[in-house]
Amino acid sequence: MPATCRTRDRVIGVHRMRLHRWHRFFRHPHIWNDSTEDLKLAVSLYRGGHRPLGHASALEDLGRVLAQHGDNASAIVALDQALTISAHVGANWDVARIRGRLRRLGVRRRPARTGRPKTGWEALTEAEFTVANLAARGCTNREIADKLFISPHTVSTHLRHIFEKLGINSRVHLTRLVAGRLLPSPEGPHADRQ
Repeated sequence: MPATCRTRDRVIGVHRMRLHRWHRFFRHPHIWNDSTEDLKLAVSLYRGGHRPLGHASALEDLGRVLAQHGDNASAIVALDQALTISAHVGANWDVARIRGRLRRLGVRRRPARTGRPKTGWEALTEAEFTVANLAARGCTNREIADKLFISPHTVSTHLRHIFEKLGINSRVHLTRLVAGRLLPSPEGPHADRQ
């Protein structure tokens, strides 16, 4: 990878990290300035990043502000995108809140049925899957937290859920399971999620 690409990726990563901090700060009700331009920038910076809930949150805020300004069609589009992302990552409280916002705009959305199993690899969320792979590679909770920009407490919570869903009780078992899954499979690229 050329140095300019690495530099660009690093700059984008720094901007996304700062944006997440700013976005949490600006969500405070006494500081919010209802700027659709700022929210559109936030949405564009979160898009394609590693923080789907941040992206969904920015889309939800954009939808709320657009609805307040009377642009219901654009608000519905933004809220629909936020709903899709939130449902995909399993953020049920966010899904319920966004569905409520859509109902106030006259749009009814059925709860998304994820059909996610309760146990096994398919039961893991994307975040849990990422944490499981990093933990199996020997990363500590602090190292995982730093890499994913989350707290060590959140990493511990993810690991507890991973252990429950996979029916294991230690990192050693997790490492063995992950090592067994990394064998090449003739079934295609998604066969390793089974």
